[in-house]
Amino acid sequence: MDSFEYRKELAKRVNALVVVYEFETGSSLKFAAVQTALEEAGVSISRQRWSYIKHGSGFAVKDQPLLEAITKFFGVDSEFLLDLSSPPSEDLQRRIDHVIRLRRANVAKVATRALGQLDPELAESLVRAIEESADPSESRKP
Repeated sequence: MDSFEYRKELAKRVNALVVVYEFETGSSLKFAAVQTALEEAGVSISRQRWSYIKHGSGFAVKDQPLLEAITKFFGVDSEFLLDLSSPPSEDLQRRIDHVIRLRRANVAKVATRALGQLDPELAESLVRAIEESADPSESRKP
């Protein structure tokens, strides 16, 4: 995997962890919380480096202690960030899939509400189109 692909896959995985964290805690993840937790694990991270990781920009972050501390913060197996060719654990994949399903359902609900009173068949078609618009292979990836 070249540097660009590595950065993008790492960002995708970290962002999946952030989304699951925010869904499960019901609050936005603040950089200060990440920084504090990593410092307690003996690892430091700057806001800029966190941004590189989350956006897949800048330098490719391959610092093993840093990546292990991030996985520990999110409560997932370290291989999820250390070996980007490995699939997520069954538990993590279940959590990711759950958030994806709820987000899709919310999109459908918002869309039908925004369009007002719809013919039931049209509403059903809209919901089905929203559900089918996502690449099914994406729901199995972090």
